[in-house]
Amino acid sequence: MNATELKEQLQLIQSKNFAADEVEHPYELALHMLQHMGSTDPVLRDELIYVTFATWIGQGIFSAEQLRVLLHKAMDDQHLFYGIGENGRTVYLPGPFPSCCCLPS
Repeated sequence: MNATELKEQLQLIQSKNFAADEVEHPYELALHMLQHMGSTDPVLRDELIYVTFATWIGQGIFSAEQLRVLLHKAMDDQHLFYGIGENGRTVYLPGPFPSCCCLPS
């Protein structure tokens, strides 16, 4: 799913108060959200992806196993640690979501 498609889908979900029951497969959508959490588009990243994750996690939408997978993916070298340590490369950190996943509840 490209960023435009994801943004449109998340805006629709946002307009329905982030109701997960409006989404056929919330976990699959969450995996797409992870792919775009480093977006430079602040609306997509901050207002849609982060808020959707926070809302759905708070509502218990994901199973414990799904949350574990999301955490491991968020913390891998394609997300939180993407590009860190590469010489001559400016690194844009994907934002607070991956590190917030590690905070104890």
